[in-house]
Amino acid sequence: MKYLGPYNFTVYDGVKTIENNQQKALASEDDLTKVLNYTKQRQTEPNPEYYGVAKKKNIIKIHLESSKPS
Repeated sequence: MKYLGPYNFTVYDGVKTIENNQQKALASEDDLTKVLNYTKQRQTEPNPEYYGVAKKKNIIKIHLESSKPS
């Protein structure tokens, strides 16, 4: 966004979103199977040391992409 400016970045982001949606819509069953197999092979088991540590607690998670002051 730094080099494109807000307007051009919005246009660029819109084009990329449309491209990604088209790619998903045109994916074959074989493509989906490959992705599912890939993710299943790389999924790890929960760490027993931390699993359930927040059970019955109110948790608020804040995820910041950028917190640069104005």
